[in-house]
Order: sequence, then C-alpha cells, then structure tokens
Amino acid sequence: MGMLGNQLAAGQALTVANDSFNGDGSTVAFTLSQTVSSVNDIEVLVDNVQQSPYDSSYSVSGTTLTFSGAPSAGTNNVYVIYNASRHITTQQVIPDDGSVTHSKFHTTALNPITLDPSNNRVGIGTASPSYTLHSSTSTGSDFAGFFHNGAGSGNGTALVAKGGANNSGAGTFIVQDYGGNEDFKVDGLGRVTKPNQPAFSVLGHSSDTNLATNSSNITIPFGDTPSFNIGGGWNSANSRFTAPVAGRYFFYTECMLKTNIDNWNYLITSFNVNGGGTNIENMMSKPNGGSFATGTCTAIFNLAAGDYVTVWMRQSGGSGNAIVRNGYRQFTGYLLG
Repeated sequence: MGMLGNQLAAGQALTVANDSFNGDGSTVAFTLSQTVSSVNDIEVLVDNVQQSPYDSSYSVSGTTLTFSGAPSAGTNNVYVIYNASRHITTQQVIPDDGSVTHSKFHTTALNPITLDPSNNRVGIGTASPSYTLHSSTSTGSDFAGFFHNGAGSGNGTALVAKGGANNSGAGTFIVQDYGGNEDFKVDGLGRVTKPNQPAFSVLGHSSDTNLATNSSNITIPFGDTPSFNIGGGWNSANSRFTAPVAGRYFFYTECMLKTNIDNWNYLITSFNVNGGGTNIENMMSKPNGGSFATGTCTAIFNLAAGDYVTVWMRQSGGSGNAIVRNGYRQFTGYLLG
C-alpha cells in the first residue's frame, strides 16, 4: 500500500534510533532519548546480553528506563535499540504541508485538479483548464457559482447559478457568454427569458400587391425594415425567413385586401416551405358586402437549418384584381424549441 506524505527516496535507508549508557553498578534509572509506551518498544542489552521484556528485568515510563537490578560498571555497556514498528492510534493520516502534488496522482486515476483559492476556483486541467468550476461572492447576501468550458474570455459559454437578495431570493440560473450577455435565464420566480431565441416581425410594404383573377400563388413582399430580426433569419430582399437553427417554428401572417370585385369566390393565404408547393393554407370565401377582406394564416413547421418560409396568396374567380394594401400586412414567427 502506498503512503501519503513525504516518501523515502529510492535507495534511502531507514535509520533506527538507539541509545547507550555507562553502567556504574548502582544506577538503575536511565533517561532515554525517545518516549516509549511499552517494554516491547525497545530492545535492551547489558554487557551484550539481551534482556527479556517479560521477566520484569526492566520497565519503562515515558523516557525513563528502570532496571530491577543495577547494571554492572562499564563504558557503553547498556545498549538500547528502538523498534521501528509503531501502531497508529488515529484514523487520520495527515501529510506534511505541500507534500502532495499533481505528480503524486496517477494520471489515469484522475485529471490534475487545479486549485486557485484566491479566486474560489477549482479547475480540471493544466494552467489553462479545459473546464473550470468556481464560486464568487458579492455584496449583501448574493452568491454565484460558475462552470465554463474555457479559460474565461471571448464568447465561450458559461453556466451561472445565482441566489440572494438581488435575484428574487430563490435563486437564478443563467447561461451566458463571457461578456456577460445572457442567452438563457430562469429567475427565482420561475420566469424564463431567451433573448437570443430566433424571432422576427415585419410590417407593411412600400406598394400595393395585385392578385389577378385565377392567378397562381404570388409571394407577398413585406417591409424593408423589420420591427425586430433576432438571429438574422428574415431577409426583406426576397421576403423569406430562413431558419438559423433546426427546430419547431411558429408563423402568423395577416394581409388586408381591397377587392372591388363583385363576383370573386375565394381568397387563399398560405405558407410555403422552400418553394416546393403549398404547405399550409387558409381559404376565405367572399364576404357579404363591403370592399375589404383580411387574409390570415397560422402554422407550425419543423424546419431544418437553412429551410425558408414565404407567404403566398391567390384568388379564385372574379373579373378583376384583388389588391393587398401596402401598409396593412404583417408576417411574424419565432422558434418554439
């Protein structure tokens, strides 16, 4: 079994302590250099004759060796050898300070652990740990723990768990980059925010769009400046939303039309994925009276990254054009998950 603490160097011998005394024929007590607890802890020789620890020829108490009879006079004729064996009376083995280093751990047993007490940080790796777990404290009762996958700079992801007076008490969980920008957060009240979730909303257009009678589907254009375009999926140049990541997306569109046609039959509003045909459509019959109508459509699609969605419209029947009003149209969508 290996040992903790300072270890003997290869080839180094273990020195056994010993004492010697001069007998004078009258002295029975001698002071040992080591404390012993039992007669079995030492071997005693007088005039080169080993004394038995079992016949009461000598006794020990701390550092005092006492003979039952005074050894004869002589120079160094009383010789004491300390036994190297010792019983450990505690279950704790405490190495010397600074004696256990990375090199003492087997590399296949665990990766080197980097401890940085000045920053409350424990790392797994070398000087630039691949993964780091650390905690930090701030004023008041706030506290935070971090786990990140790099040296702690740039846009790598960090997981943060917070709690305390400034975080709704029950604690907050955050996924953020090293710049402190939040990607995902669940606060202490259970509210979830995802500020980088792909989403867009675009309103209006610069001009009306004509729908000819019994025409094929027409791609409806929308405004050049979207209200918001998180993730960059919306492109006003071709009126397409392109999924930046794979997932399930929700879409809604609404367009107001000026018909001025007495004998049209149906108005069809639809979503199309990748231009390959109608995927989801909503058919509206001619309203009773009035010259305006609203075409709407709602859909949820499973999209791969790079799939795109457009809004199509067409009319059936009638003797003239239906007009999609320029300022009264919207297209919106977002990633559900």
